[in-house]
Amino acid sequence: MRNKHETLKAYLFKDTKKSMVYISGNKEKGYREIITEYRVLEEDAEENSSILEIILHTGRTHQIRAHLAYIGYPIIGDRKIWQ
Repeated sequence: MRNKHETLKAYLFKDTKKSMVYISGNKEKGYREIITEYRVLEEDAEENSSILEIILHTGRTHQIRAHLAYIGYPIIGDRKIWQ
């Protein structure tokens, strides 16, 4: 993880026709703001994994999994590909 505690901000677009979610660091037409806060509770260097507390400041579809994957920390076992 980058930091032990961080509040992330990005923009999410849900394409219902393609059943895909897209994330951008910049506000674009049709994208809605997402704000996700995380705190690292435990880290396992051997397994390269962490247990997080997640606080949603907005509640968008797939927000947690999409936002974490966007910053390079996907959820273990999540097979969804994020754009």
